[in-house]
Amino acid sequence: MSGLPHGWAVAGVLLLSLSAFAQVAAPAPVVRQQDAPLVRRALVVAYNGSDAPGMPPLRYADDDGVRWAETLRRLGVEVVLLTVPDADTAEAERERLADVRAPTVAALDEAVSTLARRNTADRAAGRAVDFLFIYVGHGRTGEAGHAYLTLADGQLDQEGLYGRVVERLDADYVHLLVDACHAAGVVGSRGGDPLVLRRLRRALEQERLAGHPRVGAIFAESDEGETHEWSRLRAGVFSHAARSALLGGADVNGDGRVEYSELDAFVASAIRGVRSPRARLAVRTFPPALNPTRALVGPAPEGPRLKLPASLGGARVSVEDTLGVRLADAHRTAGEALVLALPEREAYWLRLPGGEARVRRADLEASRLPEPGPPEVARRGAAEESLHQGLFALPFGRDFYEGYVTSAGVPAVDFAVPALSEPEPAAVSRALGLDVGLTLGASPLDGRGVARGLALSWRPP
Repeated sequence: MSGLPHGWAVAGVLLLSLSAFAQVAAPAPVVRQQDAPLVRRALVVAYNGSDAPGMPPLRYADDDGVRWAETLRRLGVEVVLLTVPDADTAEAERERLADVRAPTVAALDEAVSTLARRNTADRAAGRAVDFLFIYVGHGRTGEAGHAYLTLADGQLDQEGLYGRVVERLDADYVHLLVDACHAAGVVGSRGGDPLVLRRLRRALEQERLAGHPRVGAIFAESDEGETHEWSRLRAGVFSHAARSALLGGADVNGDGRVEYSELDAFVASAIRGVRSPRARLAVRTFPPALNPTRALVGPAPEGPRLKLPASLGGARVSVEDTLGVRLADAHRTAGEALVLALPEREAYWLRLPGGEARVRRADLEASRLPEPGPPEVARRGAAEESLHQGLFALPFGRDFYEGYVTSAGVPAVDFAVPALSEPEPAAVSRALGLDVGLTLGASPLDGRGVARGLALSWRPP
C-alpha cells in the first residue's frame, strides 16, 4: 500500500485500536440516578486540504463542518468547530465562523483539553456526558501503511485519535462519526483502501465481542472503500443524510431521540432508491456495546420546526434556506407524522417534486404552509440525475424501520414511549399532499455484530 493516496478507509483503520482505547479510555464509573441530567458536547474537525502530492483539496469539507456545527447546536449540543473555510464559505457563513480556528495539532489539543475539563466538572456534579467527535476531510494510508486523517499542519493517526482525543475526553459515552474523503466533479469520490476496510470490519466485530462498552462508531464506505460528495448538496451524501436523520427525519417512534438503529435505517431507506451501478455506499454503525440503544441526540430545544401531520400523504420534502443551502431531506411514510427541527433562519424553501414554496418562520410557528409554485427546472448530468431521482425516493417509517432492524438483528427503539408531541394539522394545499407527496428537500456487516448497510450507486457522466 506504499504511497496510496487513499482517503476514506483511513477513517476505518483509525478505529482499529478500539480495543486498546476502550479499556484505557473508558472513564471510571460514576453512580448516578437513572434520570441524571445529560450533557452533550461535540468536536467537529473539517479540513479541505491534502498533504499528498497530486491529491486535490476537497470542495465541501468546510461546508460540511459548518452544517454539522449548526445542526448539533440546534439539537442542544455544545460544539467546537475547527476548520479553514474557503473564500465562498467564508463569505456565505461569516456569522457562523466567528469563533472558528484552523484544525492544527495545537488547536485540536487545546479544544480537547477545554472540553475535557467541562466534561470532568459535569461528571463530578452528577451529570452524564455524551461526546461526539466528527471528522470530515482527507484520509490516507502512508508509505508504511499507517492510516491517518489530515490536519492543517499534521496528521491524526490511530495513536493520535485515541491518545490525543478520545482517551482524554472523560465522557460517559463517545460517539465517533468519520466522513473522510476527496472530491471530484459534480459527484466526487471519497477514496479508500478495500484491504484496510476489511481489516476494520474484522477488528470492530472483535471489539463488540470483547464487550468494550462505551464507544460507538459510524462511518460510510462503498465496495471500493469510498464515499461521495454531491455539488447540489454542497456536502457529502452521507453527512447530509446523517444530519437529516438527527434533525428528526429518523425519529421513527416520536420520542425526540435518535438512536443508532434509527439513523442506520433512515440512511438505508434514503439511499436505496439510487440505482446506478458504478459505486455503492453503505453506512456502518457500531453502537456502544454497553448500551446499544444509547441515543446520539435527544429532544431538540425550542426553535423552528417543520411539522407535517400524519393525515397527509407520504411526506417527501427538501428544505433549503434562502441562499440555497440544503438543510435537510426526509421522506416519511404516508400516515405517519414528521417533525424536523430546523436550523435558525428567517425563511426557508420547501423543494417538492411538484413545486416549491417559500416558508417564513412565522408560517412554521402557525403550522401553515403556503401553496407551492412551479418547480425549478434544471438540466443535470447522468450522475446528478441518478442522485436527484433516487436519493430519499423511498419512504421511511415504522414499517420500514421494523423490517430493517429485524433483518439486521439490532435492538429496536421503544414504541411504547409516548411521542413528545403530535404535529398540529397544517393548512397545506392539495398540491402538497397526495398529488405530489410532500418531500423534505435528506447496513450489513460481514459476520456478527450490529452494523448493517445498504447500497448507493451512480454512473458518472
